[in-house]
Formats: sequence, C-alpha cells, structure tokens
Amino acid sequence: MDNGHEIATGMTTNTHLTTDNLVRDIARHPVFKGFGNLLLPYDDNAAYYNATINNIATLMPYHNAVNPDLN
Repeated sequence: MDNGHEIATGMTTNTHLTTDNLVRDIARHPVFKGFGNLLLPYDDNAAYYNATINNIATLMPYHNAVNPDLN
C-alpha cells in the first residue's frame, strides 16, 4: 500500500541508496516516483535492473566522470 511513504519494495522516502544497491532500487525509489526509470540513458532500462549502482558507469557511455563512490 502506498501511503506516501511505504511502497511495495519496502523502501520509504527516507531509504538511502548505497553503491551496493541495484539499479532497480533507483528506478523504484519513492522519491523518484513516476520518473525513476528515466534517470538512465536507455529507453528500456529494465534489462539493467540487476546491476549494482557501483557498476552504473557501464550504463552511461556518454558520461566520463561517473564515480558512485564519491561522497
């Protein structure tokens, strides 16, 4: 049930993502509701949902300074 905070994945708007999370977690995170799937450069990102955020640079070929470990 979506009450503004909880969603089916168990994430809330306060859930922080780390480099160990999956691309799917970005696409389905409640703070990106309605456009999370558009944050990556491909029309159909679902094929990459099992990749970790740590490897996200491989999904962004036109970006040359992608470093998910920077804080």
